[in-house]
Amino acid sequence: MSSGPIVLAPEVQAATDAYVADKNDQNYAAVVRQIAADQLLVVFDPQDDGSTPTSIVNGRGERIGLAFTDSSRVETLYAGKAVQVAERAGADLLRMVGEQFDVLVVDPQHPSSFAATPEWITNALGGGEPASKKRSRWRRRGR
Repeated sequence: MSSGPIVLAPEVQAATDAYVADKNDQNYAAVVRQIAADQLLVVFDPQDDGSTPTSIVNGRGERIGLAFTDSSRVETLYAGKAVQVAERAGADLLRMVGEQFDVLVVDPQHPSSFAATPEWITNALGGGEPASKKRSRWRRRGR
């Protein structure tokens, strides 16, 4: 048995790395489409019903859903905490954005973390026009 990280979504990792290297509308949409086609890891919220992915609320009151492409990225955020982790279809998580979450962040605190907003999810999956101004506020900022 391997003791290394469980990499659940290497294609999502590759897509987010490509987006970080060249931030453009096509690469952003490619990440959203890859998330929709893949499985991601989520940590279940123990305060809720035990089957809802955990989220945080930022300083603006926005609900941020969290998902991960591999187990090492979960460990980075939840080091030393007992958490329940499970696989969840990326398409299901994207559907939750706008209803249960204001944004979905994949691999938070990782250099290639990625934020998907309702407008961009619709544009990438439904063929609408890009909403660059709305996305720009979610671009990764230096920490």
